[in-house]
Amino acid sequence: MLSKPKERQFTCSGFKANRDSYRSAMVFASMARQRESLFASEGYATEDKKEEAIKVVLIRHCKVKYDWRSFYSSAEFDRACREYDRAPIEVAKPSAIQEAVGVVYISRLERSKSTALCFFGKAKLKQTELLDEVPLRSGFDTELRLPLWFWNLTGRIQWFLNHPRQAESRRLTERRARKLVGRVCAAGEDCVLITHGFYMHTLIKEFQKSGFQTKQQRVHYQNGQGITLWLPTPREGQA
Repeated sequence: MLSKPKERQFTCSGFKANRDSYRSAMVFASMARQRESLFASEGYATEDKKEEAIKVVLIRHCKVKYDWRSFYSSAEFDRACREYDRAPIEVAKPSAIQEAVGVVYISRLERSKSTALCFFGKAKLKQTELLDEVPLRSGFDTELRLPLWFWNLTGRIQWFLNHPRQAESRRLTERRARKLVGRVCAAGEDCVLITHGFYMHTLIKEFQKSGFQTKQQRVHYQNGQGITLWLPTPREGQA
C-alpha cells in the first residue's frame, strides 16, 4: 500500500532573510539616488563619464546705458533704436556662469562685445551676424507721438506675421538661428554665446529642435542672465 506523501513544509526563515536583504538594497539604492540628485543640483559630477556631448552657455548682454522716452513719433523711434545699438553697457560683476570654458561667440553689436570683455576678459572671441538681435523699426510712418510700448509691440507683431515693414521676418530669424545651431554642432565643442533678449527665444527653440536640453528656460531673460543647454551624449547602441 502506497504511503501518503508528506506535505511540503515551507519555512519563512529564508524568505525573511531575502526580504531583509531586499529592503537593505532598496534603502541603499534610494540613498544613492538622493546623493546623485544632491550632487547634480550643486553642479558636481557623480560619474567620470561626461553626460553631454556639447554644452552651450547662452547669455543676454549686460544692461545698456540708454534713457528711453515714453513717447515717440515713428522717425524718433527709429532714431532711438539706432542710438540704442551704439550705446555702451553698464559694467557688471562676473557671476558663476562666466566660469564656462570654450569659445565665446558674440554678435556684431557693441553691447555683445562689451559684455564678453566684461565677463571673459581676454577670452577668444568670434564675431558673427548669426547672433545679432532681431532688428526693430516703427510699424508705420506718423508724426504723432505714440507710447514706446506701442512701437515695440506693433513692430514685433509685424515680425511674427512676416510683414515686409520689418527688416527681418520671423522666417528669416528662424533660418538664421538654425544656421547658428548647425555651426555649433559642426564645431562639436563647448561654447558661450552672448546675444540679445528677443532673439534668445527663437535661438533656444532651434537648439531644442536639434536635441539640446535645458532646465532653465524662462519667459524673460534679464540683462547679464544666461542659461545652459546641452546635447546629451548618445548611449551605446544609439546612432
